[in-house]
Amino acid sequence: MVLDLFAGSGSLGIEAISRGAGHVTFVEKSLECIKVIEQNVRTIGVQELATIIKSDAVTYVKNCMTSFNLIFMDPPYHKDLASKLAPHVYNLLTTGGILVAEHSVREEIPMSAWKTKRYGDTVVSYFMRSEQ
Repeated sequence: MVLDLFAGSGSLGIEAISRGAGHVTFVEKSLECIKVIEQNVRTIGVQELATIIKSDAVTYVKNCMTSFNLIFMDPPYHKDLASKLAPHVYNLLTTGGILVAEHSVREEIPMSAWKTKRYGDTVVSYFMRSEQ
Protein backbone atom coordinates (compact mmCIF):
# COMPACT_ATOMS: atom_id res chain seq x y z
CA MET A 1 0.00 0.00 0.00
CA VAL A 2 1.37 3.34 -1.13
CA LEU A 3 0.17 6.85 -0.30
CA ASP A 4 0.92 9.75 -2.65
CA LEU A 5 0.14 12.78 -0.47
CA PHE A 6 -0.05 16.20 -2.17
CA ALA A 7 -0.19 14.08 -5.33
CA GLY A 8 -0.19 16.82 -7.99
CA SER A 9 -0.09 14.96 -11.32
CA GLY A 10 0.27 11.64 -9.51
CA SER A 11 3.68 10.95 -11.03
CA LEU A 12 5.21 9.48 -7.84
CA GLY A 13 2.30 7.13 -7.24
CA ILE A 14 2.12 6.10 -10.89
CA GLU A 15 5.84 5.35 -10.82
CA ALA A 16 5.23 3.17 -7.75
CA ILE A 17 2.54 1.25 -9.68
CA SER A 18 4.92 0.80 -12.60
CA ARG A 19 7.42 -0.73 -10.18
CA GLY A 20 4.97 -3.23 -8.72
CA ALA A 21 2.96 -1.44 -6.02
CA GLY A 22 -0.28 -3.34 -5.41
CA HIS A 23 -2.31 -0.21 -4.69
CA VAL A 24 -1.78 3.55 -4.51
CA THR A 25 -3.96 6.11 -2.77
CA PHE A 26 -3.60 9.56 -4.31
CA VAL A 27 -4.60 12.53 -2.12
CA GLU A 28 -4.94 15.92 -3.79
CA LYS A 29 -7.18 18.91 -3.12
CA SER A 30 -7.01 20.56 -6.57
CA LEU A 31 -9.81 19.43 -8.88
CA GLU A 32 -7.61 20.26 -11.88
CA CYS A 33 -4.87 17.96 -10.56
CA ILE A 34 -7.44 15.24 -9.75
CA LYS A 35 -8.53 15.27 -13.40
CA VAL A 36 -4.89 14.89 -14.49
CA ILE A 37 -4.37 11.94 -12.13
CA GLU A 38 -7.58 10.30 -13.37
CA GLN A 39 -6.47 10.74 -16.98
CA ASN A 40 -2.96 9.43 -16.27
CA VAL A 41 -4.30 6.37 -14.43
CA ARG A 42 -6.81 5.70 -17.24
CA THR A 43 -4.17 6.15 -19.95
CA ILE A 44 -1.96 3.42 -18.53
CA GLY A 45 -4.92 1.21 -17.58
CA VAL A 46 -4.34 0.86 -13.84
CA GLN A 47 -7.65 2.16 -12.47
CA GLU A 48 -8.07 -0.95 -10.30
CA LEU A 49 -4.76 -0.17 -8.56
CA ALA A 50 -5.61 3.44 -7.74
CA THR A 51 -7.86 5.26 -5.28
CA ILE A 52 -8.06 9.00 -5.89
CA ILE A 53 -9.23 11.14 -2.98
CA LYS A 54 -10.08 14.83 -3.26
CA SER A 55 -9.05 16.18 0.12
CA ASP A 56 -6.79 18.58 1.90
CA ALA A 57 -3.76 16.53 2.98
CA VAL A 58 -3.90 17.69 6.60
CA THR A 59 -7.54 16.66 6.92
CA TYR A 60 -6.87 13.32 5.24
CA VAL A 61 -3.94 12.50 7.53
CA LYS A 62 -5.86 13.45 10.68
CA ASN A 63 -8.76 11.15 9.72
CA CYS A 64 -6.87 8.30 8.04
CA MET A 65 -7.28 4.83 9.55
CA THR A 66 -5.14 3.03 6.94
CA SER A 67 -1.47 2.04 7.23
CA PHE A 68 0.95 2.28 4.32
CA ASN A 69 4.24 0.63 3.41
CA LEU A 70 5.44 3.66 1.44
CA ILE A 71 4.37 7.29 1.64
CA PHE A 72 5.43 10.08 -0.70
CA MET A 73 4.90 13.59 0.65
CA ASP A 74 5.71 16.59 -1.54
CA PRO A 75 3.87 19.59 -0.04
CA PRO A 76 4.14 23.14 -1.37
CA TYR A 77 7.29 24.86 -0.11
CA HIS A 78 7.30 27.88 2.22
CA LYS A 79 4.21 26.79 4.16
CA ASP A 80 6.09 24.57 6.66
CA LEU A 81 3.72 21.71 5.85
CA ALA A 82 6.49 19.10 5.70
CA SER A 83 7.71 19.90 9.22
CA LYS A 84 4.19 20.15 10.67
CA LEU A 85 2.75 17.08 8.97
CA ALA A 86 5.67 14.60 8.82
CA PRO A 87 5.31 13.30 12.42
CA HIS A 88 1.61 12.60 11.80
CA VAL A 89 2.27 11.00 8.41
CA TYR A 90 4.99 8.85 9.99
CA ASN A 91 2.31 7.36 12.26
CA LEU A 92 0.51 6.02 9.16
CA LEU A 93 3.49 3.80 8.27
CA THR A 94 3.59 0.06 8.85
CA THR A 95 6.64 -1.31 10.66
CA GLY A 96 9.49 -1.12 8.16
CA GLY A 97 7.53 1.39 6.08
CA ILE A 98 9.23 4.39 4.52
CA LEU A 99 8.20 8.04 4.35
CA VAL A 100 9.84 10.03 1.54
CA ALA A 101 9.39 13.76 2.21
CA GLU A 102 10.48 16.42 -0.25
CA HIS A 103 10.92 19.86 1.29
CA SER A 104 12.83 23.12 1.15
CA VAL A 105 16.37 23.19 2.48
CA ARG A 106 15.13 26.00 4.78
CA GLU A 107 12.58 23.71 6.44
CA GLU A 108 13.69 21.37 9.23
CA ILE A 109 11.63 18.26 9.84
CA PRO A 110 11.55 17.54 13.62
CA MET A 111 12.41 13.85 13.26
CA SER A 112 15.59 11.90 12.72
CA ALA A 113 15.92 11.01 9.05
CA TRP A 114 17.30 7.65 7.97
CA LYS A 115 19.00 9.48 5.09
CA THR A 116 18.76 12.76 3.24
CA LYS A 117 19.70 13.95 -0.24
CA ARG A 118 20.08 17.58 -1.18
CA TYR A 119 19.39 18.88 -4.68
CA GLY A 120 19.97 22.63 -4.75
CA ASP A 121 17.24 24.21 -2.62
CA THR A 122 15.39 20.90 -2.27
CA VAL A 123 15.95 18.16 0.30
CA VAL A 124 14.53 14.66 0.10
CA SER A 125 14.37 13.11 3.57
CA TYR A 126 13.77 9.41 4.17
CA PHE A 127 12.23 8.10 7.39
CA MET A 128 11.83 4.40 8.20
CA ARG A 129 9.34 3.21 10.82
CA SER A 130 11.17 0.82 13.06
CA GLU A 131 8.34 0.01 15.49
CA GLN A 132 4.60 0.52 15.88
